[in-house]
Amino acid sequence: MKRFYNFLLVVSVSSAISAQNVVLTHNNHALSADNTNQMKLTKYVSPGNGGENMLWDFSNLEEVNDFEGFIKSSYEVDEENIFPESNVVLNEFGNKFYFKLNEESLEQYGMASSSGKVVIEYDRPYVKMKYPFQYGNSFTGSYGGTYKSSNLEVEIDGTYEVEADGYGKLILPDGVEIKNTLRVVSKRLYTRKFSNPNDVEIITYRWYNDTERFPLLVLTTIKSTTNGKSSTSYQAAYRETVATAIEEIDVELFDVKIYPNPFENQFTIDYSVQKDADILIELYDNTGKKVKTLVENKLQQGNYTYQYNAKENNLSQGVYFINYLVDGKLTSTKKIVQAK
Repeated sequence: MKRFYNFLLVVSVSSAISAQNVVLTHNNHALSADNTNQMKLTKYVSPGNGGENMLWDFSNLEEVNDFEGFIKSSYEVDEENIFPESNVVLNEFGNKFYFKLNEESLEQYGMASSSGKVVIEYDRPYVKMKYPFQYGNSFTGSYGGTYKSSNLEVEIDGTYEVEADGYGKLILPDGVEIKNTLRVVSKRLYTRKFSNPNDVEIITYRWYNDTERFPLLVLTTIKSTTNGKSSTSYQAAYRETVATAIEEIDVELFDVKIYPNPFENQFTIDYSVQKDADILIELYDNTGKKVKTLVENKLQQGNYTYQYNAKENNLSQGVYFINYLVDGKLTSTKKIVQAK
C-alpha cells in the first residue's frame, strides 16, 4: 500500500526574546501562493538532540538529487472542489497537499496523489502549525477522515504533537553557518482501518531562521506497521541556495537597540546602517498582524533614532514584535512589551 506524507512544512519565522530564539509567525513563513522551494535531497542522518544554544553540524550531508516544491492557491488546482475549505496547495513530488491558512494556524484538509488514484479527505483537519510559535511552545490534537483508493475506502484516525524543542547554530554543507535557528519536531500517528489495520508514525525535524520562508533543513522518518511487521523509510533535504544568501546577510548591516523594554508609553529605537540601503521597520502584534510601518526609506550609512508613542497611536498593553528589513531581506526581529 502506498504511503504519502508532507516532506516540508512551511511556516513563518522571525527572531524573538533572545538573539538565539526564533519565532514562527504567519506573516513571514506561512504557506504563500506562487512560491517555489528548491532543496537538495540527501542521505538521512540523525537529527541530534534538542535544547538551548545547540550546535547542529550537518556539514557532511551527502547529496542525492534536487527537489522542488510548489505552492499555489487552491482555486488554481482544486478544479473539482474536493477540498472547499482549503485556500493553498503544496505540491511535492507531484502529490498535492491541501491547507487552510489563516493568521492563527495552518490546517491540512487532505491530499491527492500524483497519479490521482489516492485521495485523503480529513473531516477533522490536521493542525500543522499555530502562530506565533517559538522555543518551548507545543500543541497536540487529533484528526481523522477517509482514505480513498480505487475500489477501497477506509477510515483514518490519528493524533499529532508539535514542539519547538531547540535553538542554536546550524551548519550546512560547504561550511555555511546560520547562527540563529529554531528546531521544530512534529510527531504524527495514524491508523488506516483496513481488514488488517495499518499503523503509520511520521516524525519530522525542521530548522528555521529569521530570514527565510522555507525550512533550511528537513529530516523525516516514516514507520509503517501491519500485522506486527514494520518497514521504515527516510527523507532528508536542505536549502543550498538559501544557505548562501543567509551567509551573505550574516554580516552586521543593521545594528538595533530598543529602550526601555518593557515600556509604558514610549520607546526609542537606535539603529545604525553600515552601508547605503533600503530600510523597512515594521511593528507587529503577537498574532502576526502588522500594526504600523515605523520606518520606510532609503538611508545612507550612519546612525539613526526613531521614537514611538504608544498613547498617541492607541497601542494597547501586550507583546509586540519589530521586524527589520534591509534591501527587502528580514535581518532580525525584536520582541518588546508594553507594561502598565
